[in-house]
Amino acid sequence: EESNIARTYMARGDLPNALKICEKLQAPLLFGRYYLLKKEYRLAKEEFGRKLPAAEKERAINDMLASYTGYALACEGLKEYDLAARYYKKAVSALEKMRSQLAASQRFYFFSAEDRTEPYEGLVRVSQYTNKDIRGSFYYAEFTRSQLFTESAAKRYGAPETRIPADIANTETRLADKIAATYKEMETAFEDKDTNRYKELETQLSNEQKEQGMFIEKLRKNYPEYASVMYPQPVYPEDIVMKPDEVIIEYEVTAPYTEVFVIKGNKIVYTGKIQIPRKELSELAKKYRSYFEGLTKSSQLTAYNPQTGNKLYNLLLKDIFEKKDPAGHIIISKSAKIIIMPDEILGILPFESLVTAFPEKLHMPSGKFGPVPVGVKYVGDEYDIVYYHSSTALTMQRNKKRKNAAEKSLLVI
Repeated sequence: EESNIARTYMARGDLPNALKICEKLQAPLLFGRYYLLKKEYRLAKEEFGRKLPAAEKERAINDMLASYTGYALACEGLKEYDLAARYYKKAVSALEKMRSQLAASQRFYFFSAEDRTEPYEGLVRVSQYTNKDIRGSFYYAEFTRSQLFTESAAKRYGAPETRIPADIANTETRLADKIAATYKEMETAFEDKDTNRYKELETQLSNEQKEQGMFIEKLRKNYPEYASVMYPQPVYPEDIVMKPDEVIIEYEVTAPYTEVFVIKGNKIVYTGKIQIPRKELSELAKKYRSYFEGLTKSSQLTAYNPQTGNKLYNLLLKDIFEKKDPAGHIIISKSAKIIIMPDEILGILPFESLVTAFPEKLHMPSGKFGPVPVGVKYVGDEYDIVYYHSSTALTMQRNKKRKNAAEKSLLVI
């Protein structure tokens, strides 16, 4: 199909050939994507806006999702942040509807599909511009992490229905499948223009969703560990279980740039934008990682280039470590316990090995385990770092430890 060929050209950066197909097909969604890549946001907004009425009228869920997301991206590019947030939220609603139409077993593989986290990532970026909602921005970052964590665990260990009694698992599946079936009936009623039936099904769906919501609340009460994985509730900064000497540095990688949040004392004390596109950041992280892995002999260590590590340090940590609070104090002292929560490609990066300083001329004499760079200083030389998947996962684990400790306590009279 020519539209897929056009998308392939766009993915490769071959915009001239993509444009030829766009002009031939005159497809607004393709043109919109093309203009987004060209950063011609006004034209992109017009193209996606041209598609929106037909997509909504026909209830074409995939076209609605693409139109909402594309329109939001165009508005974001034009710095129309309130409008961008509105359409990202419409895209999120479309995604939730798509997910609800799937059988329970299929939902474990939904968000890991390409582009399905894009509306949430968009909300991470624009929320802080709408009423300066930094907490909301952090919340959406946590949401994508919790969903992807659930799917990753399911892929690795299988669906976790066995962690609850069989009758509870059957009820869970039955409720989810009922909702999926009702959505399909609604689509049929819409196509048949059966307005009365459609309204009946809307009421039925609302009741089924309420029933499912009540069931999930019971799961949270009776099977909290299972519910926390299957129905994660992202935390806000004030809800994170933190120790007084801890500082969280959490990253959210998105297509145009990476957001970073620094949390201290359960408050966001710093936010920043790391101005490097996802693709370039991925290439840089992989390049640095290649100095340490896949080596078959010690002599290969001479390929190490501290400049790469220093570039990553300057991008990811330097501004954070130099940031001061209003009183003029460094927000992260060297005695702090730093918890880094990487995202996507940053998950393979050993932050301790990032280079804070290196000599103008590198000297690498032979050591016990091969060539050793002399005069190079690393993050790990000055800071104590541990890693967690997310603030939500950290809080879940610590709450579980507290509960287990409490259950093991014994009062003797």
